[in-house]
Amino acid sequence: MSVANTLKQSAKRLFGKNAVRDVRALKLNVEKKLYTKPITRDDLRTALEQVGTWRNQVVWVQSSWTQFYNVKMRPIEVIDLMLDMVGPRGTLVMPAFPLNMDPAKIFHVDRAPTNTGLVTELFRRMPGVKRSIHLRASVCALGPAADEIVSQHHLTEYPWGRGSPFGQLKELRGLMVSLGFTKLGFTPLHYVE
Repeated sequence: MSVANTLKQSAKRLFGKNAVRDVRALKLNVEKKLYTKPITRDDLRTALEQVGTWRNQVVWVQSSWTQFYNVKMRPIEVIDLMLDMVGPRGTLVMPAFPLNMDPAKIFHVDRAPTNTGLVTELFRRMPGVKRSIHLRASVCALGPAADEIVSQHHLTEYPWGRGSPFGQLKELRGLMVSLGFTKLGFTPLHYVE
């Protein structure tokens, strides 16, 4: 068990099972008071451009909408902005881990909701988005490389390994972007493990 998980488990035992969620809510409330400047579409675009080249690239986006309290856009507008930034020859990729990971249930790849947040769920529902068939580590992609990224996931030995969407991100030299996601690391880094 990692140090972070050990601390979470200890906090739950000492302060109750909602302790971790309460600390996150308190932290978010403090941040809302500190960071009050509204972020416009142009501000967000400028910030995203500073991360790296988006145009005609494969771009992995991991997001947390709760951290977008000062972004003056709807989630679908953020997705549209990112699609505009990758352009028609680029591919946008996001996690789409299923909400229900019970292997006894049928995984309906085209309609099973994600547990990876509001932005990814809205992205999953967009016309033309492809989703990998994997009960634990499903991924959605939209763009010319989408089939290449998601089509072999169910055949891989490991959810993060060679041939998986995460391996494909490495092979395609994908750009990894975090939007409001404050944890250290990205899901694709499991590939390195």
